[in-house]
Amino acid sequence: MIMYVSDVAPINIGGGNTLVERILQNYPADRLTGVIPLCCRPDLLQGNGLAGRWFFMPVLRGKRWNWLNNLALAANTAFIPIAALLVCFLVLATRSRVIVGVAHGQLFLSAILAGIITGAPVVLLVHDDWTETVKSNPFLSRFAPRLFHWACSHAAHIYAVGPSMRTHLLNAYGIPSEVQLPSTVENEFSRTKRTDRMVPVRIVFAGNIYHHVLQPIHLLVKLLKAADLELELHFYSDCSREKLRELGWEAPNVVCHGWVSQEETRRGLASADVLFLPCGFDSDSRPLALTSFPSKFADYAAAGRPILVFAPGYSEIASYAREHGCAAVVTEESEEALRSAVHRILEDEAYAEHLRAEALRVFLLNHCIETQRREFADRIRFLARRRTRRHES
Repeated sequence: MIMYVSDVAPINIGGGNTLVERILQNYPADRLTGVIPLCCRPDLLQGNGLAGRWFFMPVLRGKRWNWLNNLALAANTAFIPIAALLVCFLVLATRSRVIVGVAHGQLFLSAILAGIITGAPVVLLVHDDWTETVKSNPFLSRFAPRLFHWACSHAAHIYAVGPSMRTHLLNAYGIPSEVQLPSTVENEFSRTKRTDRMVPVRIVFAGNIYHHVLQPIHLLVKLLKAADLELELHFYSDCSREKLRELGWEAPNVVCHGWVSQEETRRGLASADVLFLPCGFDSDSRPLALTSFPSKFADYAAAGRPILVFAPGYSEIASYAREHGCAAVVTEESEEALRSAVHRILEDEAYAEHLRAEALRVFLLNHCIETQRREFADRIRFLARRRTRRHES
């Protein structure tokens, strides 16, 4: 029996959420209990095969940088020990053997406290540097490094989202961890062989449009508007037509599909001529680029289509793609460099085929969810048995 406690609800609404959803999906209903924010929709959990017992904690949301937001942050921070006591009660009531959390928001701190009180081992998933994500919280930011070190040091096992995050946790906090790369299911549409190139050419971006990818996407849109080839950019994202207009991206060859099902996304990815994976070049995006691993890479690789990484050379994703040779990598933030990379993929069939083959190879090697689920389940069983032996002794 595991108890999942996190602000990151395991549903298909974002990268980190989807990663957790895939790990826990199809977990036996009688062995899974979850504690997540009240704002999460229960029907999304049930619809994604997460049929355990779910409890909802109040997490307040306010508008950024105003008094209401500060009031919400203060209430959430004060609620950490209260939530910990509630989790303790649920751990004992459900006889949960292991607690699982994601280092995001504040509920994972409650999970660590509950683990200390009840003796239940805590497995912590680290997707981002938590200290960077709470800089806007005046009640936590000052103590964030020491608080994060305390939380990590009390976790029984830590999964880091990529090699750079593992190195960061070790160098910054002295905390060892195991790499758990983003993973996904096999794309059932990836083996479809097209006999002729689609016209117009399809460039696809999937995932949330965060601030750090705005400028790279803006350069791609400029390229589309001035291209000498027939190109289309397809968004599988929560970006609306109104948002595209606001960003200056609205054009006849820019198509917004909205946030669709994972099956529909897999179909869209497999239909692409180029899968676009951007990362911010600006200084504000540097901490994120250095340690985070985009969850969409797993879905891109599984699609078996040429991947174009547009990211600074120091970024985790650029280093990974170069190491494995599974994507075209552009590390110069310029429209000309981007145009050259797109043209090479479209004009050099042997190069495009190489990228397709290497993407699928890397998917099977490092990003297969079935392998990850087995390894995760083995870790949970190991920690549960170790706790049982300690109690018996």
